[in-house]
Amino acid sequence: NGIGRNNCSKLYLSEDPLGACSINVFRPTYAHSFHFDESEFSTTIMIREADMEGSGLFQFTPPLRKDSDDLALDKVGRVIRTYCASEEGQEKKTFPEGACNADTDADVNVQSACPPLHTLPFKAGTLSIFSGSRSLHRVTEVKGTKSRLTAVLTYSTKPGFRNSKEVQQMFWGRSV
Repeated sequence: NGIGRNNCSKLYLSEDPLGACSINVFRPTYAHSFHFDESEFSTTIMIREADMEGSGLFQFTPPLRKDSDDLALDKVGRVIRTYCASEEGQEKKTFPEGACNADTDADVNVQSACPPLHTLPFKAGTLSIFSGSRSLHRVTEVKGTKSRLTAVLTYSTKPGFRNSKEVQQMFWGRSV
């Protein structure tokens, strides 16, 4: 009985004093752009969703890489070019290597097709177990008057995991 495709038998709670267990607070106008996590797995519980429907959405791709050494630059580039272009008013712009836009690239090679983007139906009380180190993901801009609150616990298949000082600084404003 392994866990997912990694076929490991045990997960270890992160030993990061800041990132092992935290609450992500996304105030109105906050978003979190596409990224991979440093931790292999995370468990999240939605405490409060954004109060404006269609905002503060958790969106993710299928796994794009096997491990953190694989930068998956080609796939990441296609995701960003495709899903961020319209949000930034660039939908008419021509991107190099094709933006895997179904409207303009009818014969896109299957291997260069853009990975699909899924939206998790994340309501208060939703529990998610996710491998954010392999799947590119984001939270869209929060709109409305209430902050989006999510509890996050991070895990690794190896004991002793900690986030890098850079990630600690970015998320918690300090590093330890």
